[in-house]
Amino acid sequence: MKSRFLLLYILFLTGTHQLLAQGPPMNQPIGRISGKVVDAGKNTPLEYSSVTIQSLKDSSLLMGSLVDEKGFFEITKIPFGAYKLTISYVGYKDFVQQPVLVIPPDKMDVALGTLKVEEDAKVLQEVQITAEKSFMQLNAEKKIFNMEKNTISAGGTAIDALKQVPMVEVDQDGNLSMRGSGNLRVFINGKPSGITINNTKAILDAIPASQIESIEIINNPSAKYDAEGEVGIINIQLKKNTKVGLNGTFTVGYATKYDANTGVSINFRKNNISFSSNYSFRFNEGFYKGNSNRYNFPGFVSPYYLNTSDRGTFRNINNTLSANLDWDIKEKNTWSFNALGSYSPGFSDGLNNITFLDSAVNFVNKIQRYTDAKNNNWNAEVTTTYRRVFKDKSNDLVLTGNYARTFREGKPEYTQYEVDENDITLLPFPFFERNTNGSYAHTGYVQGDFTQPFEKAKGKFETGYKFSARSLVSDLYADSLDNASQTFITNLGLTNSYDYREFIHAAYVIWSQTVKKFSYKGGVRLENTQIRGIQSVGNITDKQSYFDYFPSASMSYKLPKNNDLQLAYSKRINRPTPEMLNPFGQYSDPYNILTGDPKTKPSYTHAVELTHSKSFKKGIFFSTTVYYRYATNVFTRYRVVDTAGRSIVSFGNLESGQNVGVEFTNRSTITKWWNLMVTANLFQNKIKGDVPNGETDASTNSFQYNFRIMNTFTFWKGASLQLMVNYRSKIKYLQGTIRPMVFASLGFRKDFLKDNRASIAVNINDIFNTMYFGISNDGSTFSSTTNRYWESTVGSITFSYRFGKSDAKPGMPGKKKSNFEDSGSGVEGGGG
Repeated sequence: MKSRFLLLYILFLTGTHQLLAQGPPMNQPIGRISGKVVDAGKNTPLEYSSVTIQSLKDSSLLMGSLVDEKGFFEITKIPFGAYKLTISYVGYKDFVQQPVLVIPPDKMDVALGTLKVEEDAKVLQEVQITAEKSFMQLNAEKKIFNMEKNTISAGGTAIDALKQVPMVEVDQDGNLSMRGSGNLRVFINGKPSGITINNTKAILDAIPASQIESIEIINNPSAKYDAEGEVGIINIQLKKNTKVGLNGTFTVGYATKYDANTGVSINFRKNNISFSSNYSFRFNEGFYKGNSNRYNFPGFVSPYYLNTSDRGTFRNINNTLSANLDWDIKEKNTWSFNALGSYSPGFSDGLNNITFLDSAVNFVNKIQRYTDAKNNNWNAEVTTTYRRVFKDKSNDLVLTGNYARTFREGKPEYTQYEVDENDITLLPFPFFERNTNGSYAHTGYVQGDFTQPFEKAKGKFETGYKFSARSLVSDLYADSLDNASQTFITNLGLTNSYDYREFIHAAYVIWSQTVKKFSYKGGVRLENTQIRGIQSVGNITDKQSYFDYFPSASMSYKLPKNNDLQLAYSKRINRPTPEMLNPFGQYSDPYNILTGDPKTKPSYTHAVELTHSKSFKKGIFFSTTVYYRYATNVFTRYRVVDTAGRSIVSFGNLESGQNVGVEFTNRSTITKWWNLMVTANLFQNKIKGDVPNGETDASTNSFQYNFRIMNTFTFWKGASLQLMVNYRSKIKYLQGTIRPMVFASLGFRKDFLKDNRASIAVNINDIFNTMYFGISNDGSTFSSTTNRYWESTVGSITFSYRFGKSDAKPGMPGKKKSNFEDSGSGVEGGGG
């Protein structure tokens, strides 16, 4: 049966290719056949089914077409004659109509009306068995990782899902990086999210892993996308409703560290309207601990030691609600609306011991600082998109608007005691301080994109415009208790407000074309940026304004024997964050202060990569990517220690940076029940420049690598076992080295009940409890080591139940996809 559809697909491609290559005789009139194809039972469009016509005279396959998303097709430039028309789609019986006559004068344009195609129950069952997507798929522009069957992240969040993606590194704080850089952009459903710009970890923690369909990695985006992000874009594609009628999923889970999660999704689809909504609740708690030992030798005072140890607990609650509406207004007009909101209160408490020792390691004094904090996070975002397809159905216009609002508030209270060597309080009254940290952000954008294909040239022209705006206000109010009067007095040395405004105008043009086995795309993006930062203390205003151009180009070539080559280049920008520009420091820890520099300039990166991929028989795939990045005005963090022993971290620009590396990906079907995927990334990182802290030589040259092994075992039907091992080498950076890290995770999943409506997943993260963070720092006046530990070995169990109708909307047409072919989901939107 699979051979049958493969033959039809090859014939369809061959006929189309011959038509485009030869065309009808120039002196012969031409005709047109059109119609609409629907599912006979559901009366829904059978999109992407294939339509072919054969000459009744000699049975030769002449030409063909694909049915569009509305069910329409048309075949043009047809020589006059009598034909047999066949509609084919996996899981459906072939629909045949003959004769179809294209003759002058009244049958030059033949409209067949609505053609109803019936399901083939036997074939459909075979398709359902073989249609499961591979974990990894690859095309010329991006790498796609399908998360639907990923067991290890079951019951977790988007952060847990990202930990399973080989190209992405996730640290203990949820920060993301790729190829040795944390300068990247996170998209949701193919569009830049205003929520993730201001609070990436908070919103990723609010997205359940069960709602993620795939994660896409685009290292060298075209000019169609924002130029922000040194190493590209991570796009999180959420699941869409593709089933007719009412259906949904219920999930509940529990973990060993008293974590609990539950969620429900409701989907409805009928005729030209599709609606889906999802609510999730999550509670998690855990502990942390750490220690730091720092030796200070400033030169003008005697050397001394400052050692700290801390421990604490946290409890977080997250509520997330999302809704999506898609409406086919009429044949060539569609409108969609998406909304996402989350509320996350949290509580934490901790104890920090700060001990001073002299150069002979004799006790000098000690401070104990207790912290109790309450936190609130509100996030909300709405996006609306209108798409207009024009008369010939080959060009379209897309208009998009987005608005996001985020609010973060923390209210820590600090109680500080001075104690002796035996932790006995020396003063009758402690020092008591209250802080209120607020962050309020508004972000939004409007954009328009237009696409015009050129059939004869096999090319496509794209253009678009985008305007985006962002406003971020960071407030800190601090007061302390006066023990004599028992009143609170404002601490003017800590209280401050910083107002950040950003406006970006962007426009782009792109031309792409395919010539036989060779295809290319080239374009340029123009961006004008206006930034203003206002600090309330001193009423200081800093402004930046710059106009930039960002070229991009990519080429791909199909070689014999399933070999492919892709070459891509892009210029990118990294704008300094508000945190980097705000000159007023963060003083939550009086001996570890973070402050920005308003003179920090944007960094520019030129990136190029060459990828070779090869598919073998028996389910083996191998790809190699060689990449190179050259950056100017590279961002850096540097540390100084003052005479009071305070560590002050600030930001600045270095002269340049270079990164050259190679990525390997191998996926092998060892046996029918064992799939193995191995990925590795090795790179050399060089940084050159001077840091404005008196240390003139800030150059570094380091070799780093990481690898990941993912084993998937399917010992019996409906059950799978996954084992992942991840290793990251040491990381060298300015003034320090981060120690290597290795960990392993295990997950098991079993589907059961009728139609596999229910599933249960059990997983263990960091089986051997080897995850911890260790760092060494060395400067001209200090040397330190720091270790951080958290609750990483966690077991969880998650139950899911799918209810309602399970009639799937038709997917891609009559051929089985390659494991490494684009899934069809992807990043869209231009100006953005």
